[in-house]
Amino acid sequence: MADESYDEDFERAIALSMQEQVQRNNVIDLTGDGDEDVSVERKFQEDVRKAVALSKADSQNSVSAPSQSRASARPSLFLAERAKMEEERRERQRKRRRDAGLNSDPEETGSVKRQNRTRSPSAKPSSSAVDTSDVFYNGSWRPTATRFSTPRRDGKATFRFTDVLGKKDEIAFAILSTYNLDLSWLYPFFDPSIPVILFMLLFHKSGRLRVVISTANLVDFDWRDIENFVWLQDIPRQENPSTMNAKDTQSFPAILQSVLRKLGVQAALDTMVQQGHPHLPLRCIDDLSKFWEFSAVKAHLVPSIVGKHTDWPNVIQTGHPRLMKAVRDMGLRAAGMRGLSLEYQGSSLGQYTSQWLNEFSHSARGESVEDWLRQSKKSREQMPLPALKIMFPTKRTVHQSALGEAGGGTIFCSRKKWKAPNFPRGLFHDSKSAGGPVLMHTKILVAKFTHSSHDGGHSDTETDEEPEEAQRPVGWAYVGSHNFSSAAWGTLSGSSFTPVLNVSNYEIGVVFPLRDAAALESVRVWQCPPPKYGRDDEPWIQEESAILAAAR
Repeated sequence: MADESYDEDFERAIALSMQEQVQRNNVIDLTGDGDEDVSVERKFQEDVRKAVALSKADSQNSVSAPSQSRASARPSLFLAERAKMEEERRERQRKRRRDAGLNSDPEETGSVKRQNRTRSPSAKPSSSAVDTSDVFYNGSWRPTATRFSTPRRDGKATFRFTDVLGKKDEIAFAILSTYNLDLSWLYPFFDPSIPVILFMLLFHKSGRLRVVISTANLVDFDWRDIENFVWLQDIPRQENPSTMNAKDTQSFPAILQSVLRKLGVQAALDTMVQQGHPHLPLRCIDDLSKFWEFSAVKAHLVPSIVGKHTDWPNVIQTGHPRLMKAVRDMGLRAAGMRGLSLEYQGSSLGQYTSQWLNEFSHSARGESVEDWLRQSKKSREQMPLPALKIMFPTKRTVHQSALGEAGGGTIFCSRKKWKAPNFPRGLFHDSKSAGGPVLMHTKILVAKFTHSSHDGGHSDTETDEEPEEAQRPVGWAYVGSHNFSSAAWGTLSGSSFTPVLNVSNYEIGVVFPLRDAAALESVRVWQCPPPKYGRDDEPWIQEESAILAAAR
């Protein structure tokens, strides 16, 4: 098909999808940072390139600056000049490599690096990576590679964006989603004839479907200069179509289809079919559960959908009540003599109260949110802080990272929040990547079982079946776009009879069990144990950065 025809189809699909979203007054934010500071992040993403250059001049650092250009608000502007922009991108890439004293051909050098990293005896794959090829029918999770920590100090295997996508000529269709987008950077990764909708489902010509949950945005900075994390799994196409139970609202494909409907993806699919792509691998959202076999997926999808959710069937479909349901469905309630320690690594802080921290921890333990609302408001307000470590970089850690202050433009904490009365400063621990001197944009919650006399409010009426002690996983992990905030996870109110969950952000992630110590180690990509903030430590507050301010 001619490029011009594809361009028009692509523009129409995006326009129609955007129109439907505008009609619903929804801002879609699935793989971004979504919290109170997201509007600020947009501006800082624009400033990163200038900030790095200024920081480099200040410190006489020889490392070349990242070029994170923002895409135009109108896709047609990019599409009309894509050849020119692609050549400019390649020239910038060649210049950066020449400045760094590297081979000016990034494709050749990149393939050598990937080959060497695969063969390196120190680059041990995580316990999740049971497949020996680049196809992961049993799922896999890894941190992303950065130019400042390759190979990683801790020896963990990594994903590059090209690893996530696979071979360009094997992709038949792609649905991607992101908070920040640089089309000029993204476009060369796909064949021009391949239809692309913004989400993250990769349909291969062989029939398999790759589902990807990433903490990174679709911009070069997130995949090159700052650490992120990826969960992915390949789903085989089944020969005989199946029909999903109409009452199924909790399975992986059921929740995935629900999220896609809320994003208006069906309208974009219809437009593509009408405008010259009659052979799309996916023409109807419901075909996901009909033509692909999801039985090997052990992870559970956890979305957050903006809005005021009422009644239990709706409340447990989103936010931290959905996290609670996923934990219970895995049989991993922290009940009886077992306690649960939580470590939450994020890139943006929320406004914390003791009540909300306990509300979230209650769900993370797999305890009934209905039981939570049965407790009096006064008792909920007077609870002590839960066993929780909030991971966020100190100012010193940012200064000592490879890019210094210039690399901290997408990591958010405000002075007002930090100084607020009763803010849980005692829960904070420094965020230091175990891979090297890079900052982490990663959003991971690691839950580890501990022996404790705390019964977590166990109800005698619970009937959950749980694994035998000897077979029980050591914990579980969440990976996705949720930062640790009530805006992302929601806040409960109302009563056990009339619950209300208010959610401010669109988010999505996965929860999966950690079977053993090796699996636990594979997701703890920070220095362990994480150092607790000292008396003189302060969090990184990018609004006070002179380097970033000068770049505005």
